[in-house]
Amino acid sequence: MAWETRRRRRYYYRKVRWQGRVRSEYIGRGLRARCAEAAVAERADAGAARRHRRRQLLRRESDIDGQIQDLLDWTRYIVRALSLVAGWHTHKGTWRRRRG
Repeated sequence: MAWETRRRRRYYYRKVRWQGRVRSEYIGRGLRARCAEAAVAERADAGAARRHRRRQLLRRESDIDGQIQDLLDWTRYIVRALSLVAGWHTHKGTWRRRRG
């Protein structure tokens, strides 16, 4: 939506898609136009706030995923060390007990 100047006067128009084409829909130039502009700005602000919250949530989830991955890596390391100490080894990707 935008203000357009026609014949030295400012009018508020909304762009709408109709039958595959973009058309300008006249809103007005007085109080109705200012209210429409305020509603558009409010929706844009709400959308920006929603996107900001979503980015924060994704950032937190990414941090948690990293911590879980670190925990899994340490767990694998400890299990491998304990298995080696207990007499196990890997052969072609599988754990086997050492003979004798």
